[in-house]
Amino acid sequence: MPPEKRPKQSSDDPARHSPDCESNPAASQTDFDFVRKLVEDDLIPDDVNVQVLTQARAPLIERTFESLKGARRAIMHLYNSTSTTQRR
Repeated sequence: MPPEKRPKQSSDDPARHSPDCESNPAASQTDFDFVRKLVEDDLIPDDVNVQVLTQARAPLIERTFESLKGARRAIMHLYNSTSTTQRR
């Protein structure tokens, strides 16, 4: 959409002040290390939500929470895979 057709956001619009950083830290060591680097080095601005995605499996949920330790604000999205192979 061209910039001139985009709706204008007011300065009190929460969407304007809540950019996001997204990752799937349980998917790979690289993603996990990325989230840890952001948290440990205090690289996440106060108005940014870290959003993470993980499969609804206990070990992956635990690993994802480990990556978020110390984050001020985070949103975790869980999904249940339709593949029976991935649910094991």
